[in-house]
Amino acid sequence: MISRSPIFWRRLVFFVCVALTIGGLLWLAVLALSPRGLLDIILIALFAVTLPWYVIGFWNAVIGFALMRFGRDPAGAVLPAARRVSGNEPITTSTAILLCIRNEPPARAAIAAETIMAGLAAAGDDHRFHFYVLSDTDNPDIAAAEEKQFGALKAAWHDRIPLTYRRRIHNTGYKAGNIRDFCERWGSLHDFAVILDADSVMSVRLLRKLVRMMQMDPQLGILQTLVIGMPTASPFGRMFQFGMRLAMRSYTIGSAWWQADCGPYWGHNAIVRIAPFMASCQLPVLAAGALVKGHVLSHDQIEAVLMRKAGYEVRILTEEGSSFEQNPPTLAEFVRRDLRWCQGNNQYWHFVTVPGLAPISRYQLAFALLMFLGSPAWIGLLFLGSVAAAITADAFVRSDLGLVLLILVLALWFAPNLATMADVLTRPSMRRAFGGVGRFIAGFFTSAVFVLLLAPIMWASHTLFFVRLLLGRTLEWKAQLREDHRVPWRVAVRQFWPHTLIGLIPVLLLALTAPAGIPFALFIAAGPLLSIPLAVATASPALGRAMIAVGLCRLPEESNPPSELIVLKLPAIELSQACREATNRNAQTQSAAGSILDTLRSLRGIARSLRIYYGSIERRDAMDRLYGMFIRPGDLVFDVGAHVGDHVACFRRLGARVVAVEPQPGLKRTLKLLYGRDRAVMIEPFAVAAGMGAVELKLNLHNPTVSTASTAFVAAAAGAPAWKGERWTRSIAVEATTLDALIARHGSPAFIKLDIEGLEAEALSALSCPPRALSFEFTTIQPDVTAACIWRCATLGYATFNAALGEQQALVHSEWLNAEEIARWASRLPLSANSGDIYAMLEPPRSQ
Repeated sequence: MISRSPIFWRRLVFFVCVALTIGGLLWLAVLALSPRGLLDIILIALFAVTLPWYVIGFWNAVIGFALMRFGRDPAGAVLPAARRVSGNEPITTSTAILLCIRNEPPARAAIAAETIMAGLAAAGDDHRFHFYVLSDTDNPDIAAAEEKQFGALKAAWHDRIPLTYRRRIHNTGYKAGNIRDFCERWGSLHDFAVILDADSVMSVRLLRKLVRMMQMDPQLGILQTLVIGMPTASPFGRMFQFGMRLAMRSYTIGSAWWQADCGPYWGHNAIVRIAPFMASCQLPVLAAGALVKGHVLSHDQIEAVLMRKAGYEVRILTEEGSSFEQNPPTLAEFVRRDLRWCQGNNQYWHFVTVPGLAPISRYQLAFALLMFLGSPAWIGLLFLGSVAAAITADAFVRSDLGLVLLILVLALWFAPNLATMADVLTRPSMRRAFGGVGRFIAGFFTSAVFVLLLAPIMWASHTLFFVRLLLGRTLEWKAQLREDHRVPWRVAVRQFWPHTLIGLIPVLLLALTAPAGIPFALFIAAGPLLSIPLAVATASPALGRAMIAVGLCRLPEESNPPSELIVLKLPAIELSQACREATNRNAQTQSAAGSILDTLRSLRGIARSLRIYYGSIERRDAMDRLYGMFIRPGDLVFDVGAHVGDHVACFRRLGARVVAVEPQPGLKRTLKLLYGRDRAVMIEPFAVAAGMGAVELKLNLHNPTVSTASTAFVAAAAGAPAWKGERWTRSIAVEATTLDALIARHGSPAFIKLDIEGLEAEALSALSCPPRALSFEFTTIQPDVTAACIWRCATLGYATFNAALGEQQALVHSEWLNAEEIARWASRLPLSANSGDIYAMLEPPRSQ
């Protein structure tokens, strides 16, 4: 009798359960449909194509829930090495840490890299590691920033942990080629490689644990971590990540239980054994017969099956909370990333039949293909089902069995989420981490509705992509846009009008022929039908801030952020903490009556500002003459610290497009009232500072023009003769952005006006793309800030300077000065001069 391993029996039981479930659902579909012709048979066949993904997910969730809820060590149950490692074993091997980047701002990646380097040095293991920054960047500006950023990092750490920066001019072979180039140059120097992407974050504790497990088990070829999304302020990202956080935990633990040594590899946040990787995971260039020719795009799963073919295990460590990535912030970016994967996965046809692969490896490749092939089947069900309802006099499907089938499909679909939800609700510490039972349940239902809309949009996207692919059209493999950003209506319409038609056509057909079928069609059609407004709404910063403020879709990392995320100053974490702190302070210090009085004071202060800044025709004409020196019709202008918008009015009279930046809620509403219908004005509700995140804005309700996020400014004003009577009586948390981030979102301006009460130097410190001219407010109570602004402008290349005092709206100097001269003039101003604006230009005015 042949002896079978426990893994064999696990897999046999799993696939028997999957087959029986699929068979039962198909039997139920046949009973519900009572097939009478070719159309009915096609509908059943399409339904059969959609089932494996959800049925397999259901049984993974069942197994995962059993291990999570009743197992003592779920991670150890699916990875034996996790049980044996104690954390005290000496690290005796050499590990390369590979940071793979291409055309992405390097600052955040450098912070994450330095955090790892500092942690390794503190642990005393720095001599066992070597950091490699593998760049495929072909944008010269980003390349220069990379070289500067990582050059400084290398110099700072040269005596503790080595860092090598290498940039390829051509990204031959994409990321797989980038890593292959490392292997050919330096692979023989190291035992293992930890692979990170530009958005990857990993704790040092986890990194060292991975190395110890690889040392302990020489049969481990690839060890993948459970990657989770970082907290985000994007509404799309929050809803998506919350759902994925629930689904991935039970799904991954369950799949790892029966996949065992044929586990997944996602291409990053993982450790590989270099020698077998170099020897066995070389990828071919696909040519004749391949649906998608050229270099392999989705390399990770192919490398996993080749590593298994070579006799090494591919495993996953299912511990949660120490391995992170960024997810796309908008629907448009999510679709773009998913279609890249769809294109890459369609190269797997070439590898499914490669001789010598393990059966589970073939299953993994086929399953990755089926993940996308199910999408046209769903869209086919929508259209053919609508046609069947339209041409059939009687109901073409039994309502009772059809409803049962729909409920079962939804149960299968959300089984991984429900399994993790049940586990969380039975653990008090986890309930608190997610913000409490109420917030957790609200997040679950919000993300569930979101997924019900998102999934059909992706089915439509995949279907449209397959049509283009069959016509020979492929996508360019570009870097992701990871930072939060708005999606304008015109962009959403341009990208999602085909999806809207896919949702609209069957609904119209049913409305004309069989209205009773519309609710069932909306199960698939609603997402594509609403894709345009959904793309715009889920990219709204205001919606994201509101979700953070009420704790909707809160992740545990927002409640208790780990140190490796704190250093990144993620807006979601900082704003979440600031909102909770502000709520606590307000609850302790404000009564309802006090709030009403504050509102009245705020309204009176705004009315005062409107009277002062809009009440003089002479002031208006002087502003037009002054700013006409710097602004031409059609220019883009940033009004940072827009207040009540008098400068916005001036810039619009000069024919400019304006980005008005104002964090104060009352002033933001005023700007929307005055300019909300002007398409040439974009209102951004942010503070502008040296970095992204949340800041505390101190409100002066009587004089909102001098509200500030600078503690030093408030301290300097205390006791100054011209500032007597000014009181900052309330504080609120607001989200901060940078000038560079605004430029990335709106384009390069011709002029920037800065009036942000003491934060001007901080704002300029985060400006790397200077406009041809700018102005910044100065005050005599903070001469150090004035000097810092002047020298920052000089560093940016500004050659000539001038100034205006107070509200005179006229230049003081008949001749433009250089940086030293304007700094000397400003330093000699008496305290009574109080304030003004300094103007800087890259080139002297034409009149000179």
